[in-house]
Amino acid sequence: MDNVFFNNKHNSLKNDIAQLKIKLGLPADKKIILFSGKYIEKKRPFDLLMAYVRSRCSEYALVMVGEGELRKQMEHFIQKQSLQHVYLTGFVNQSEIAQYYEIADVFVMCSGIGETWGLSVNEAMNFEKPVIVSKTCGCSTDLVEEGINGFSFEEGDIEHLARLLDFVLNDEKFRFSAGKRSKEIVGRFSITAVADNIVNSLPKF
Repeated sequence: MDNVFFNNKHNSLKNDIAQLKIKLGLPADKKIILFSGKYIEKKRPFDLLMAYVRSRCSEYALVMVGEGELRKQMEHFIQKQSLQHVYLTGFVNQSEIAQYYEIADVFVMCSGIGETWGLSVNEAMNFEKPVIVSKTCGCSTDLVEEGINGFSFEEGDIEHLARLLDFVLNDEKFRFSAGKRSKEIVGRFSITAVADNIVNSLPKF
């Protein structure tokens, strides 16, 4: 994981959140829930959409960065539920995605079977974000310290996910402390840290 790249992006953007929201066409007065991933079954984007509906959604905007085969069904769901502040961005390249991480108040990954890790969680944590991650994601046991930098939940538990969204988004003190801890945790998973661990594990002759 290239933490240096994302750290540099964070440092260059962290004082421009209001301007970034304007640039990205997002409401300045809404807290931002961020999803980043393909709109495919493995990523379970409908879990987050349904949890958003059950949450205090009028207070939040949901930004879903990605593209995929489920887009039409997602658009139909959004229209049917009359959701005013859900944004499907389409594909966003690596040079631009940092802007979305920066404006987020919480990052959510609700993937199911097949999500061996979930690198976008690492990326979001470099931007000092609390995270909410399904327990099916490979990274959940390594990157989520329960109640410290975020929360994990059972895959498909929509009601629990909705409650977690409400808790995190309505506790500013928690969001701040959780974000700081996320940054500390993900620092252990940098390219340099991994290389050092490999070297240290080798037998000494």
